Amino acid sequence: SLKSSEPEGTACPAAIICRQVSKSFYFYEHRTVSLREAFIRTVLRRPLHVGRAAFTLQDFSLTVAPGQAVALIGPNGSGKSTALRLISGIYTPTTGHVETHGRMASVIELGAGFQPELTGTENVEIYGAVMGLRRKEIQARLPEIIAFAGVAEFADVPLKYYSSGMQARLAFAVTVCVEPDILLLDEVLAVGDQWF
Repeated sequence: SLKSSEPEGTACPAAIICRQVSKSFYFYEHRTVSLREAFIRTVLRRPLHVGRAAFTLQDFSLTVAPGQAVALIGPNGSGKSTALRLISGIYTPTTGHVETHGRMASVIELGAGFQPELTGTENVEIYGAVMGLRRKEIQARLPEIIAFAGVAEFADVPLKYYSSGMQARLAFAVTVCVEPDILLLDEVLAVGDQWF
């Protein structure tokens, strides 16, 4: 189960709580795709879908206190990004419980939510709206976001001409501007330069 809440009138003991969370991804050897096939397989008492778990994150438990910074470290394929997607609510757990308290912002995938044909400024406005900022808040913070991202001279240039580092910086600048209680960052910031 996935629960996101902000407690009313009480201090929250933890910003993130994951209890024995598991997530399975399946590789399907056969998937029923038509109503006719579903009828035949049901009459013959064959399963509609035949699959096996190709990857599973198992028994992941984590508690993060407000103000605490935590890094998930492990080899490729160990489930770090999956854990972040479970915490952010992009994925729902197969089993277990994920609970978050407070406003959450995440930069999980480079350029997710950005439109390459729009300018940097237009993308900030859209991305900020998706993150829950009002239009007036976005307009008031726009100069700060553009300056922090270091893309002032490219603010009116379509995003398709930005480097991956520039896109990551812009996404991060908007995310931080939201002033979240919980900030989830994946490897997207690896493309940033030394100053950033």
